[in-house]
Amino acid sequence: MDIRNLTAFVGVVQQGGFSRASRTLHLSQSAVSKAVKAIEEELGQPLLVRLGRKVTLTDAGRVVFDRAQAILSGLHSIADEVAAGGAGRRGHLRLGIPPM
Repeated sequence: MDIRNLTAFVGVVQQGGFSRASRTLHLSQSAVSKAVKAIEEELGQPLLVRLGRKVTLTDAGRVVFDRAQAILSGLHSIADEVAAGGAGRRGHLRLGIPPM
């Protein structure tokens, strides 16, 4: 599964539709639709019920949505931790004081 596809799927669910997700993600609506379709084809089941301009999750969609959020959150955490470590804000400091 591709991270970009998962990001598009989560965006569709969070925004409540493909059009809003495409604006938020700065992608074309067709690119977002293809990303969601790729996940559905890979898993062999629909993840969304499309009702006009609104979407709702299927049972499989709920599982994928929950896991995708955890995965994307983990990726953001990695980037944050690496950035914090590179800026010297994270690590260990040991001090030694000689006996007086």
